[in-house]
Amino acid sequence: MKRGILAFLLAALMVAQTVAVSAAEPAADESQKSIGPLEEVKTIDDAEGELRFSGTNGLIYRTEGLNKILCDSDGNAFSDLSFLQCDQICGDVWQLKRQGDELPETCLVKTDGTQITDWALCVYNVKNDYFAEAVYGDEQTKDENEAMMYVTPDMFATGFPGDDDVLFKGRKMLVDLKEGKLLEDVVLTNPASSFTVVGYSYIVNDVDGASKIMDASGKVLLDDPSGIYNAGDYYYQMSEGKLLVYDDTMTRIAESDKANNVVEGGFFSFNDEDYNYGLMTFDGEVILEPTSNYAPRMQKGGLFVVSRKNDAGEILYGLVDQSGKEILEPKYYSLLEVEGEGYLYAKEKQDSETMTLLAPDGRVISDQLVNYPNKSLAVEMGEKTYLVLNTGETLDLGAKESIESVGCALVSYRNPDSKKYGLSELYNGTELLAEEWDAIQTAYGNIYAYKDGKWHVFSASAESQAV
Repeated sequence: MKRGILAFLLAALMVAQTVAVSAAEPAADESQKSIGPLEEVKTIDDAEGELRFSGTNGLIYRTEGLNKILCDSDGNAFSDLSFLQCDQICGDVWQLKRQGDELPETCLVKTDGTQITDWALCVYNVKNDYFAEAVYGDEQTKDENEAMMYVTPDMFATGFPGDDDVLFKGRKMLVDLKEGKLLEDVVLTNPASSFTVVGYSYIVNDVDGASKIMDASGKVLLDDPSGIYNAGDYYYQMSEGKLLVYDDTMTRIAESDKANNVVEGGFFSFNDEDYNYGLMTFDGEVILEPTSNYAPRMQKGGLFVVSRKNDAGEILYGLVDQSGKEILEPKYYSLLEVEGEGYLYAKEKQDSETMTLLAPDGRVISDQLVNYPNKSLAVEMGEKTYLVLNTGETLDLGAKESIESVGCALVSYRNPDSKKYGLSELYNGTELLAEEWDAIQTAYGNIYAYKDGKWHVFSASAESQAV
């Protein structure tokens, strides 16, 4: 059965057992990124061991039969927020899922228990840091062309229907994640209509009515967006031979008669007669002459991916910084970003057996990766051996057991003899919590460590020192 990427599975969520990690010697280079020292901010009495955690950096809940009851960061339950499964949408916004009388239902809540949307047959699609799209199923239909979503007894999705799905007509709306509210100014009922978000504003692409550009307050910024395009947090258009750039309030901030596109971070791309691409700032300063086969794209770390064609005619990729300085020569067959973190992994050839992991600033961390790194940055190099990011060293976990990533660059483990847990970070291998805990979990951006009937709550921040 075909499915869109927003498929909803109503399987009961397994509680991920949290584990910990052994320590390695700190890296000699103190300029490397690291997790700041842990600070204990509070304790929570839980002598009966009633608190449960949804998984890596997830929610806290208590159980009631087969259901889970949402709790705040202090372990206090919200009695009216019962669910089967949860997912983090963005920041402190979470999607709860439950089984309704006949069909599955979802709603959005904040960490403090504020319910943003009502329980409904709905799929949420995060658009950017400010908006999520809510796709509601309101009424059954047999017409695939008017269907907004596709439903089976335990799943609903947007995308492509399966043979046994029930089709639903519905509506699309936007959720303001910043303010925590459902926007009711625009409701789209045609599946072909859509929203395009740009910063804290959006384009209404309404095939049945007037398209327009609006902000989150409901103010119309532009009545007719025809000829308007978007790139990241910018709008742009061609007018009288110039490329005009606007911010997300539709205020003009730059223009160029040489550029052909807008690049995130405040840059233009432009090309020569051979269609090689260069870069210049919104002020017109050329930082990269037209030498890239494709238009450069900015990564989370602020570097640009550029491309060159080698003597064999292959397109290879490298990195330049915002001054145009080459950071990494174009020699990679592929160069992709690790989701959400700014790290890059690369392959020199299509059939390469190993990959290279690059820091956000372009430094080669390791060229011996076999498996793709995940967004928690816990890169397993071999049996119970993890890559220590920013150093290229490895953290040998040896005989440790129950090894698990519990957040960005955090790994927990259990000592097989004492059965106690500890915690280390993978930026430089520093031990953050010694092997003295009965359990270690992460939730709401904090670390929860349990012993003697209490959860000890620690906060930590990633500290970047001058590189």
